[in-house]
Amino acid sequence: MTSELVISRYKESLGWLKLLPQNLFDEVTVYNKGPHVDSKYAKVIERPNAGREGETYLNHIYMHYDGGLADRVVFLQADPFEHSPDILRLLNRISDFWEVQSLSYCWQLPYRKGKLGSGMYQLGYPSFEILPRWKDPNDNLKDLRVSTFKFVEREFSFGPSMVSKGWWPALSVFRERWAPDSIDVYANLCGLFSADRDQIISRNKEDYQDIRRWLLNCKMEKRSRMGRGIILEFLWLNILGYEDVFRRH
Repeated sequence: MTSELVISRYKESLGWLKLLPQNLFDEVTVYNKGPHVDSKYAKVIERPNAGREGETYLNHIYMHYDGGLADRVVFLQADPFEHSPDILRLLNRISDFWEVQSLSYCWQLPYRKGKLGSGMYQLGYPSFEILPRWKDPNDNLKDLRVSTFKFVEREFSFGPSMVSKGWWPALSVFRERWAPDSIDVYANLCGLFSADRDQIISRNKEDYQDIRRWLLNCKMEKRSRMGRGIILEFLWLNILGYEDVFRRH
């Protein structure tokens, strides 16, 4: 099985790539959307700074759909430790991943004087527990369970309500076009996941291009455009057919 690591970068350090085992991935590709960077551990490709990491992933899939996708592709933000502190140990278990595998389970809180110090983590944030603690390297990856909630407005709320920010209409359009049969949202936090090639291409190629247009061609105010990028972070498992994968396992 071939494997590739795809990273979306703005200005994060790539120094952690040297910690990856030498032959863990057949290829490591960094799409750079910020200041110039070089890495001897990855192929760096320049991209316009638009659409957050979702545009990066969609463009990679679309451009390699007809040939060039690895058998298993891991998609990460360039600082994955913020939402998955054990990501290096998780990546070492790549052969155990499901056909679609979420790789995040927590949120790193910003420094707040007198409250929580820098580097502390709160599990189960936002208001739904996305994934439980994963510490023991002997634990089975099935313990990285993804929480679900109904694809309805009153339940689509993570911490600060997305509904109050005007993001529900964008989600409704998304569901109508690309997930009409989905009853549940399988919440994936912050765009850290892997997907097998067969699972990726089970969806039509043009869907990925259409979702990219939905992401970029928003005439709403800046906050709502950003909202689409955040919404997409949570919906990757639905896009990639996690519901069927979950039932198989």
